[in-house]
Amino acid sequence: CSNDCFSPTNCNEIFSNYNGGGYYDPGGYGIVFDVSVSKELYFYEINVVILSAANVKLYMKSGSYTLDQNLDNWNLIFDGLVVPDSSWRDSINFSNSRFFASADSTASFYISFSSGGVFVFDESGDASNADATIRSGSILYQQIGNVLPSKRYANHDFVESIKYDYAPLPSPAPIVFTSAPSVSTSAPIVAPSLYPTLLPTLGPPNPIMIQSTRNGFCLN
Repeated sequence: CSNDCFSPTNCNEIFSNYNGGGYYDPGGYGIVFDVSVSKELYFYEINVVILSAANVKLYMKSGSYTLDQNLDNWNLIFDGLVVPDSSWRDSINFSNSRFFASADSTASFYISFSSGGVFVFDESGDASNADATIRSGSILYQQIGNVLPSKRYANHDFVESIKYDYAPLPSPAPIVFTSAPSVSTSAPIVAPSLYPTLLPTLGPPNPIMIQSTRNGFCLN
């Protein structure tokens, strides 16, 4: 369990197929994907790989994201700041507002970042364990209003892990809005390299591939 995880009694985790490298893109402001579950689960934390600090919103709902793009019908689970540690990772913890997913159902995740190009994604495909499967999703443009943004890239994958509990409880925990931590006024963490100027194209440019190094990431 994470240090601030007090409510789960079984601390389980499903990892993406990520093993270093991956992609980032200045025009990518978020990722949306489905998780298929086989048991009653209570999600309480997401770990992400990020290149610089950013405000992030986490939306969740029951059912596939393809069925409803109106974010007013989603649950805003987390709204706050994420800051990468020395391994370029941070956790989005929502232990106080765990999200319940019934057995043999689908839960949707939408992670929206305030800046483009700050999170890492890849093309490693669906990731599974005995309890759930993280499905391939889509990289999205910047969020404007309460509608799911349009796709920048389809069939790309969330990177890192999702934590959950499946101990039976009398009823699902209520959704409680998590107040946002105050945003740091210190200088933002600079990504390992400058983004190249994107030339006009008929469609979205290819994402920038990165590879892991001992000290972080570099352009491939």
